[in-house]
Amino acid sequence: MKTSTLEPTAKALTTLGGLVERDPKLATILSAPTLTAADKGAIVSELEKRAGAGGATVSNFLRALAENNRLGLLGGVCAKFGELMSAGRGEVEMVVTSAQVWVILFFFLGRWADPGRRFPRAVKEILIC
Repeated sequence: MKTSTLEPTAKALTTLGGLVERDPKLATILSAPTLTAADKGAIVSELEKRAGAGGATVSNFLRALAENNRLGLLGGVCAKFGELMSAGRGEVEMVVTSAQVWVILFFFLGRWADPGRRFPRAVKEILIC
């Protein structure tokens, strides 16, 4: 039976991307041009442990980055892979902006802008939400 490694790989790369994003020292170390082969091997081994269940795919990927002196690009590659996975699942990133609340607030604030006035209960409920 054939099993897909796409989801475990995505999960592992998301974990690695989070590690690089949270730890600026790690990003600096990964970008160092003076890393020896032994250093790169140790870094890749540690990243494999932290990645979890990525399997051979993630291991081979990390080794390829290390061999080509591209470990510093790991965070960006992980982010782009996440975008591709989202697109493959049919997910769409969006920002929803609603003017309805702002129109209501503008109306009430304009109408009851006097310092001594109180907001009606409906406006208070909108402001609390």
